[in-house]
Amino acid sequence: MVITAIPFAAGAGYLVYQNRPQDPILEVKDIRLTSFDLHTSTESMLLAVIDIKLTLVIRIENPNITAITFDTTILNIYYKGSILGQAKLYPGDQGSRSAQVLELPCTMSGLEATHHLRDLFFDVTRRVMTLDARATIHGNLVVMGYRHYFEVYVKSRIDVDPLFLDVIGQDHRADIKIARVSVAKLMDK
Repeated sequence: MVITAIPFAAGAGYLVYQNRPQDPILEVKDIRLTSFDLHTSTESMLLAVIDIKLTLVIRIENPNITAITFDTTILNIYYKGSILGQAKLYPGDQGSRSAQVLELPCTMSGLEATHHLRDLFFDVTRRVMTLDARATIHGNLVVMGYRHYFEVYVKSRIDVDPLFLDVIGQDHRADIKIARVSVAKLMDK
């Protein structure tokens, strides 16, 4: 009797392992220049500052066996440790074991870039600009009638050609933390 239970226990263990919560997979597919906004600034030694509006095209893959719902999230973009701009991810959902491509509008502050003019000039001459991005995505998923709240901490390093806005290289780290558990109500659907 014990011998026949071993394959069932091994099979159940394998299924649990294959369906464990996994970190989402992120990839920046494209950066599109939308517009330039030239304006005067009283906060800088420069008379004019250029703000850049971009569209970040990001592919997000959910490798988990349940669909997820996520809240509004702000993706902060940094250059040399200073916040350069923000992109907004609107609330939505994503099916189980699926991928979707999101287009996030982003405004990059020219005033913040003036604090790093020497570094920016050096990056333009060598045609590699390193940007860091960080966000915390809050959401939930329902498994067998129980609502699980989660947070995904995303940290990215993106190397961009500042002249042509080509993505040269990227490295992403996403860590998922499943918090408390509550019973889903019938009206939550």
